[in-house]
Amino acid sequence: MELQHSKVRRGGVTARYWYGSTQNVYCAADNEGLRFTFNIPSKGGGHTAVELRVGSKDLRAILLETAQALPKQAAMFTEVAHLAVSRLTKRRRKHDGA
Repeated sequence: MELQHSKVRRGGVTARYWYGSTQNVYCAADNEGLRFTFNIPSKGGGHTAVELRVGSKDLRAILLETAQALPKQAAMFTEVAHLAVSRLTKRRRKHDGA
């Protein structure tokens, strides 16, 4: 899925500023966690493809820290938890019925 409200910026270790690079950020989820992909302009011209993989254990830590830091987003966490439980229930019913 394309992330509509996210962007990637770049800057050097010694640079004082972040520079706009891309708002074309894509995310996919699988059993291993999350995968983010995007392209950024290369220093010498052209573009560099970048992939960031967040493992499932790191994803859990990110979600726990996010929940603690943004308690006003509780409704979002409730919605996501409900969706996950619903999908697991459907899978179990399908598996048990087969």
